[in-house]
This record gives sequence, C-alpha cells and structure tokens, in this order.
Amino acid sequence: MLSRLDQALARFEARQQCFSAAVEVTKSMVDTLFGSKERVSTTTRLPKGVDSLTLKK
Repeated sequence: MLSRLDQALARFEARQQCFSAAVEVTKSMVDTLFGSKERVSTTTRLPKGVDSLTLKK
C-alpha cells in the first residue's frame, strides 16, 4: 500500500513541476499528463435492427 502512495506522490510531484515550469497550460499538455478520456467515435450509425456484431459476420 505504501508503494502505491509513493507512486501517486511521485506522479503528483512530476505534474506539479511541469505546470509550475509552464508559461501557459495547453490542452495537449493536460491530455498528456492526465490522459484524455475523450474517445473519437469512428463508427457510423447503423440502421434500426442491424447489430454491429451481425454486420461483421
């Protein structure tokens, strides 16, 4: 459990140093440090009654 705490504190310190050194914070910087949760959907909407699994088969 202490190793997880040490890792979390080390990540926090690295992020803090990065933000402290930055003149401005950009979206790409935030995405890199915290990971982007946003996923781009590349699937198209299927017609009613058509399942993507069935379509693949």
